[in-house]
Amino acid sequence: MIAVLGVAVLVGAIVAVTWWMRGSSSDGASPAETPAVDTAYVLDRADPADGGDDAIVRVALDGPDGSEEPVFSAPHIIDFAVAASDLVVLTGVPDGAEVVSEHSLEIVSAAGGSPRPVELPGAGTIDLLSASESGLVGFTFTSAGDPLDREYAATLMWFDPQSDAAPQVVEGEGGAPIETAAWLWSGDATMLAVGSDEELVLLDPVDNAVLESFGEWEGLEAVASDGLTAIVRDHHDTVLLGLSDASSESRDGTPFGPTPLDERSVFGGSVQFLGDGPERIHKIGVVDPESGRVDSMIVLDDGATPRVLYAAAEGEGIDGFSVSPDGQLVAVEVVPNVAAMVSDAYYPYARATSIVTRFVDVATGEVVRETPGFGVEWAR
Repeated sequence: MIAVLGVAVLVGAIVAVTWWMRGSSSDGASPAETPAVDTAYVLDRADPADGGDDAIVRVALDGPDGSEEPVFSAPHIIDFAVAASDLVVLTGVPDGAEVVSEHSLEIVSAAGGSPRPVELPGAGTIDLLSASESGLVGFTFTSAGDPLDREYAATLMWFDPQSDAAPQVVEGEGGAPIETAAWLWSGDATMLAVGSDEELVLLDPVDNAVLESFGEWEGLEAVASDGLTAIVRDHHDTVLLGLSDASSESRDGTPFGPTPLDERSVFGGSVQFLGDGPERIHKIGVVDPESGRVDSMIVLDDGATPRVLYAAAEGEGIDGFSVSPDGQLVAVEVVPNVAAMVSDAYYPYARATSIVTRFVDVATGEVVRETPGFGVEWAR
């Protein structure tokens, strides 16, 4: 692990986002000024065999390989989010070989100084940590202890890192806490969540209001950047769901799957919109007709002619991916040698110690940068 340079370097790092004119879109629309991402952050965990702290590392996407800068380190970092000019860092201390039963959350400020703890509603664990474009932070919280006697179970909460206020419970109809296994920010300050009753709702967490309900769905994959369309799942299909009358998609949902590639059988995995859509970035498995082997790929899918952005080499595995807010890059998490993979033992959040992130240019399919680590967060 590279020596940590200190929290103070966050001042310029997180806000270092340049702006340029993107040029005309494929449909002939006029050029528009859009934010271009030139900074990302990854989590680089220590190899248990070597010891040491984990680090959150700044990656200057316009810089050369090897110019990464660690900006914060701590033992047992599980996850983190970039919230405006802050890092929100989730850590947990394992009890020997036992599963982590208690998490802590702290804010690392760009202004410098010591990390500031976030007051949680008690001992427990956090999942689905995420920050909105405006810097609000949401997560689900589950109280420690007997599952039959918990105050909170996958309960959706939010807070503003710029405020000293403790996280607040997000309430649904009748003031009941929202319990969810899937949620996403939809815009700057609204949340789209699938409740424990499988009801998909749009929420205003600040005013504790349910803005709209979209029926029952089993899962939630993605929300388009304009907030008009979501990708949800039912018991059978992946579905495009219109969230507004302005959306081109049906409010009842339109089932879809990955577009066939070179007439080979394709299986769909994780999927995200490219910007407003309808183009999607899709993780797929493609069956080799001769060997029967399933090859993992990341493709740009417009519903008609998919284009391969990244294909796993023999022996490689693709863990996941993330699309940059400007739609120009896809960060692909790759385990270079699955057969020789060693776990970092952060159960149930374990990842391979050899995992790397490869940044792929969407326009060309070229890998433009590689860095150790995973869990990309883009500076906005």
